[in-house]
Amino acid sequence: MLEELIKRLRTLLGHAGAPFAASLPVFLGLTWFTLSISTGVVFAAQLNSLANFPTSTIGRGLQSGAAAFGFGLAMVTATTALLLMLVDRPRVRILGGFLAFLELLVSLFFAVSDVTTGFRAAMYVRIAWDGVLLWLATYERAPLRLPRLNRDLLVVVYAIAATVVGLGAVYGVGIFQFLINGLVVGSIYVLGAAGLSLIYGIRKFANFAHGETITFGAYMVLWINLGFQAEILYGVVFAVAMTAALSMVLEFVVFRQLAGRGPVSLLVASIGVTIFLNNLISASFGTSIQSYDVRVAVSWVLLDIDGVPVLTLNPVKGVATLVACVLLILFLHLLLSRTTLGKAMRATADNPDLARASGINTRNVILWTWAIAGAMAAVAGAMLGIVNDVRPGMGFNVLLFVFAAVIVGGLGSPYGAMLGGFLVGIAQELSVALLFWLGRPEVLGLEQAVAYKPVAAFLIMILVLLLKPEGLVSSKRAAGSRPWVRWFRQLGRGDGA
Repeated sequence: MLEELIKRLRTLLGHAGAPFAASLPVFLGLTWFTLSISTGVVFAAQLNSLANFPTSTIGRGLQSGAAAFGFGLAMVTATTALLLMLVDRPRVRILGGFLAFLELLVSLFFAVSDVTTGFRAAMYVRIAWDGVLLWLATYERAPLRLPRLNRDLLVVVYAIAATVVGLGAVYGVGIFQFLINGLVVGSIYVLGAAGLSLIYGIRKFANFAHGETITFGAYMVLWINLGFQAEILYGVVFAVAMTAALSMVLEFVVFRQLAGRGPVSLLVASIGVTIFLNNLISASFGTSIQSYDVRVAVSWVLLDIDGVPVLTLNPVKGVATLVACVLLILFLHLLLSRTTLGKAMRATADNPDLARASGINTRNVILWTWAIAGAMAAVAGAMLGIVNDVRPGMGFNVLLFVFAAVIVGGLGSPYGAMLGGFLVGIAQELSVALLFWLGRPEVLGLEQAVAYKPVAAFLIMILVLLLKPEGLVSSKRAAGSRPWVRWFRQLGRGDGA
């Protein structure tokens, strides 16, 4: 292995005129190895300082647990860098890409912690280098790889990282609490957006009734939970069954009858269904604000500084929501990729006529798609009721954010809708941190600053529509997409608008 390393080092120095592409893994491996070893030395010195001196002078505020984790990550990264130089294997490339992404997150955490200026500068160097490694991972035959990573997604990651670094100067490590809240809120958007994207892929129209389907699911849980004094889990199971049945009835009675009349008729019909369901729910359950009978446990303290909780996560409102979201994402992925129904759903969404000619019963496939979308909407309604409360129109209030998530990820792409849901949730909660800061009297003194937080989601949606109309995940290039490229080209030619 040493001889192989020497040969590749000679390649790096231009031996025998080898192309730079062949020497790139060695160059990245050496640089990454050097930085990892240097970072490991810094963390080792921090551990030694904590063990032998009353106060640490290397990374003030960096405790032994965090320093040990940083040292271990640096050593694993250094080992991977050596493997990257010696072994050209896809698994090593994927491991390297994953570690680069993990290092970016860890370095962000340390950079906004209460550490010395020198230590923070070292973390900024790590962030910059990991950003370079991740950018290179988007190219074909790159030394590092991350599956499904493209440059548009990476730009979003860079934007989030820059926002965390900027707001970290104000909130310190507390900025990660807004990220945690964003993941919890985004998980609810994911459940709603995935179902909405499935319906759009099959029926090719924006279903405005999906918001009231979410509300219906929340009230079915409330009916079982309060009316029959049952555990909320039984209410969720009942709501999934009833909401799936409701979605199938709507397909039978309304949308199938209008299927041949174009998307506008279906869109208008979905608005009518929204009004009908909203009034039906109000007449049946009343218009008062209600809450589930569920015991909300004490929040888990993820990080405390001098006995003061800094990062917390509630096991019911936070952990349960995230776990339900992850399980349903996994279920939907396995359904679409491993089952006959999922393959039939993808075929029907791509080309209904060809799917029908191939022997697929598209009517049943569409019916099952509505049922699955309704079931996911029911879970989203239950999670929304647990996190907030239950009231008429609660689903319609989040429907615009769900639409934003679908558009950001890519219309008709369930995976894009999932990604868009998390992005919209994170952007919305990070905007809360920014608005709190703008609301301070010494800054802008903005009154009721938090009321402006919905702006972030729709600002992201507008930017995506302008820069990549087909969505972040879609691999297809929409006709006339990226108008900003045409603008720059026109400016370069000097022919104006």
